[in-house]
Amino acid sequence: MAGSREGALKLHLVHGVKNHFITLTASEADEGTELAVRHLTAAAQNVTGIPQERQKLIFKGKSLTQGGDLNKSLSSLGLRQGSKVMVLGSKEDAESKSNPITRSPLPTQPPQQTKHTGQTDRTQLDSVERRLSKEETTVSAFLQQGQQLQDQGSADIVQLEQVRKGLLASTERLMRLLESLDTLRFDPSDTDGRAKRKALVNRIQQHMDHCEETLTHVKRRLADMK
Repeated sequence: MAGSREGALKLHLVHGVKNHFITLTASEADEGTELAVRHLTAAAQNVTGIPQERQKLIFKGKSLTQGGDLNKSLSSLGLRQGSKVMVLGSKEDAESKSNPITRSPLPTQPPQQTKHTGQTDRTQLDSVERRLSKEETTVSAFLQQGQQLQDQGSADIVQLEQVRKGLLASTERLMRLLESLDTLRFDPSDTDGRAKRKALVNRIQQHMDHCEETLTHVKRRLADMK
């Protein structure tokens, strides 16, 4: 079974515009245990450089790391051979700690806590949806242009580069929208809010898949022209 100690589990990690194909093996699990989220976060750190504590892993619209329970088995979460996992986060904090610099002391201020309210998160959710709708127009234009260039017997290298750069930029913006959605918290009873967030995550992931597919073709055409 996927995630168990028998055999290896091959996964596809996506971080921004980068794709990483990893293999988790039984030897990485502790004796008598299944492959768990903590084994995945360790592997993700190796290929992305993002510390485990700063990672947010999303699979089929669900966060694998939310709640902090990293001992959940990957099989219980539905991961199978070839499953695609989105990796959110940055290694900024880790890099700043490893390269300390002299800084002016910050003024002392009373600690502030960010409060999540249903109304605030609903407002942010609506904002993400509007931004996504706007981005979808841009993505569709570049995808259409990319498809037209693929259908042509010959393509202009300038046009191909334009599509490549446009799709890369759109992928980055889509990733930021995913990160925005991941910060939202809805009460378990707010089924509408949770369902809408999941639907938006799925829409974003579909667009990212299409961008990735077209980018692969465009890059291949560019390589052939060099």
